[in-house]
Amino acid sequence: MNVFRNPHLDKDFTNLVEIKDGERQNQIRYGDYIFTTSSETPEEVGMSSAVVSDPVELYLNSFCFIFRPEKDLLDPTFGGYLFRGSVFRKEIAAHAKGSTRFNLSKHDFLGVSILFPESKQEQKKIAEILTSVDEEIQKTDEIIAMTKKLKHGLTQQLFTKGIGHTKYKKTEIGEIPRDWEIVNLNDISSNLDNKRIPITKSKRESGSYPYYGATGIVDYVGDYIFDEELLLISEDGANLKDRNYPIAFTAIGKYWVNNHAHLQRFEDRFLQKYIQDYLNMINLEPFLTGMAQPKLNKDRLFSIPIPKPSNIDEIKKISEVLSSVDDKMTINQELKEKLTGLKKGLMQDLLSGKQRVKV
Repeated sequence: MNVFRNPHLDKDFTNLVEIKDGERQNQIRYGDYIFTTSSETPEEVGMSSAVVSDPVELYLNSFCFIFRPEKDLLDPTFGGYLFRGSVFRKEIAAHAKGSTRFNLSKHDFLGVSILFPESKQEQKKIAEILTSVDEEIQKTDEIIAMTKKLKHGLTQQLFTKGIGHTKYKKTEIGEIPRDWEIVNLNDISSNLDNKRIPITKSKRESGSYPYYGATGIVDYVGDYIFDEELLLISEDGANLKDRNYPIAFTAIGKYWVNNHAHLQRFEDRFLQKYIQDYLNMINLEPFLTGMAQPKLNKDRLFSIPIPKPSNIDEIKKISEVLSSVDDKMTINQELKEKLTGLKKGLMQDLLSGKQRVKV
């Protein structure tokens, strides 16, 4: 996973092993390239990671092999990008062999041609350009992570203390402001699950309308069945436990929804945003059924206790505070997408020889 995730090896992402006297191990050196030998898809075979600093004592496990080029042939930082470039990756994928599990033989690997500038100065310049973009992507990732942490703290505070309250009462979900009430989703919204229509992938007509599933847009189709703003809530899938994606999200405009997401219609958009943020904050595991495939059925969804302010103005204020944090996160996510696209284009041009840099 260290190699798979990092084009330049992360020395801190390692495990300790015991090496006995007389035991032979492959020790990694500065300038080495570590390649994975197998994967579940041809496109992910032979992922690489460059050793760009001098490791104190680092050894190779049996899931990878070392490529050690002639001394001073490649700048390691440049090489880390070169072996992740689209030209080289296509060559490697073409040599992957297997059916359920794909492998890359060292013999085939050594037969792959690589294109790179002979000048070490040009290699270093290309590496500097790509590294500068990577650094901006990392900064943006850090801002996104901090913003998510900020929203989590704000959400917990706002949904338990509210805004401007001094008196609280004990409830089944803990203390909440005295004038708030506990409601269920079916008390404050209408369910439209009976209007969902799943379409198997083979029968979908490609188009411009979003096709929603449990975690968001999964495809685009040629027709729509909804033309209004609705709250979609995941009905099944591992994400109900893993929470890598929001389980509640808003769909607007014209779109199609399959049977993996519940549909709720609200009369007030601030209340809808309030409920969306609340469902994305709480632990849903007590309401799930199924082991291998977690499921949040409609009855369980409607049994979730929700703290609700009695004043719509307070709901609006809470929603606006959280929306401002969401806006900041969206701006940075869009920036990350632009930077990622910029890096992809630069790698395509700089690592294929289409664009040269002056040194």
